[in-house]
Amino acid sequence: MGLQSLKGDKPTLAEAKIGKNYLDGEELYQLHILCEQWLIESAAIRARKMTMAQLAVKFDELLKFQGHEVFGAYKDFLRDRAHAHAARELEAWKERTAKEVVAPKKRPAA
Repeated sequence: MGLQSLKGDKPTLAEAKIGKNYLDGEELYQLHILCEQWLIESAAIRARKMTMAQLAVKFDELLKFQGHEVFGAYKDFLRDRAHAHAARELEAWKERTAKEVVAPKKRPAA
């Protein structure tokens, strides 16, 4: 598993922190479909006032309906740990690639 989507030749820390950048084409398409369904669902429930907790429950229900796993114990500290892990992995990648110096090609003797 690794970054699938980046803007330049080398990943940035900001890109490493974005979860969707690790998704392949099929997974991105599934995320797109899920987001469209969520927007349709949320449009239907906008007519009544809801708290963020109620919206989270609705979104979890949609995920379950679509057959996706729902991580009920997800907390902000997990996000912070994931960001720290992404930063460490990016630094390790930078160190590995810095050591991979390509030796200059020797010119044939004339």
